[in-house]
Amino acid sequence: MIRQGMLSANAFGLTWGIRLEQAIRGLLFVYIASLPFPKLLFIERHAFIVLMGLLVIWSVVNRRLWFVPTPIDAPLLAWVIWIGITIPFASFPDYSLKEFGKLLQGVIVFYAVVFFLGHERQRNALVNLLVLIVIVVSLAGIYQFDPANYQATRSFLTSEVWLTTFLVMLIPLCWALAVFDRQKARSAVFLIAGFLATGCLLLTQSRSGLLALVVEAWIFVLLYRH
Repeated sequence: MIRQGMLSANAFGLTWGIRLEQAIRGLLFVYIASLPFPKLLFIERHAFIVLMGLLVIWSVVNRRLWFVPTPIDAPLLAWVIWIGITIPFASFPDYSLKEFGKLLQGVIVFYAVVFFLGHERQRNALVNLLVLIVIVVSLAGIYQFDPANYQATRSFLTSEVWLTTFLVMLIPLCWALAVFDRQKARSAVFLIAGFLATGCLLLTQSRSGLLALVVEAWIFVLLYRH
């Protein structure tokens, strides 16, 4: 009887732990999906608060931190420390402190993604989510194109500058997936996403965006050849 009780307790603890990790993964997906949409900012804020609570619970239950070493740990830490040191000398320290909080929030989410979405299944789901977001954002931006007003092309974001920044970050991912994915159907979807994102970026008429696109294409060709 005692042994059966212990087994039942262990099974319950294992099931509870799996449910907790599933909740964290689901919350990460919701958080990431809401980022390009300012009207969903309330979801991002509340999701992060709940995520922090779940991460603390996970650490207490498992008696360890959710941390996986990455190649950028040292430069990222140096960057965060440097920005923190410069806050008192900023022109608007209060605003800089607020932005520093967003930076720390991004760092926490980054390491949570690396830890909880590190398996192949979760990575594929994350990639599919990012590509889907790129397609939706790009289609909206292309639909908004106005030759007389280049600032009209901003999709769901607050300005064409943020749209350009978003596309510049994710265009390389779409093209890399289109070239290297072995499944023809997935590769075709990634190719469509790459064309849509590149076209949307060009329609913003951003010179900095065009320069970034040229540099990315050059680096991509060099990496592909090697």
